[in-house]
Amino acid sequence: MFFKGSKKAAPAALPLRLDRAPSPGFFAGLRIGTRYAWTDVLALSEGDAVLTAQDGEQEITDVRQGIFSVSHTAAAARHWPIEIPAEAFGNEEVAMLAPSTRIVVSGEIAIMLFDTPQVSIRADDLVGFRGIKRARWANGLRHVTLCFQKPHTLIAEGGLFIDLPGRGGVFQATPLDGRQSRLLLRHLNEAPKAVRPAKPEISWI
Repeated sequence: MFFKGSKKAAPAALPLRLDRAPSPGFFAGLRIGTRYAWTDVLALSEGDAVLTAQDGEQEITDVRQGIFSVSHTAAAARHWPIEIPAEAFGNEEVAMLAPSTRIVVSGEIAIMLFDTPQVSIRADDLVGFRGIKRARWANGLRHVTLCFQKPHTLIAEGGLFIDLPGRGGVFQATPLDGRQSRLLLRHLNEAPKAVRPAKPEISWI
């Protein structure tokens, strides 16, 4: 079986402070590629493996969950989840990400602008691009951070590629700052669609 026979209980969800944005990660409902299925991030535990774009199956070293309550004050708006509509970034499903979570762009655009085949852009730098927005929620949302020994690019359902750091905060794709992200988005606006990494061969898809 893909998952270990004796799974640990899911970690308890703790309240997240409103004065601090959630760490790079996902909100409940987003499904990540595993060997046999798309799996909700809430169902993943330490020791489970997920599919990555370049490195095959990789084991999760830690899972952290929290309940994110969105404040009605403008001061907390920068911490609100980022909602990425279907087709906004080459994805076929709606995705809800933490503001600092990075999405991967690769191909000719990345090479032309930054002389590297893959770059990553923060979710909150995408606000205003193709309908991407901050999602204000009245009730708590479950937030999940997946941790790995090394940086990896995960595959979310619908074809969204998400770059998560390894220990030390190093990313697999070249991370862009705000100025570089704006430059990238200007060029993507002129392109028919975002250039994405090639999908790996997965037997169950």
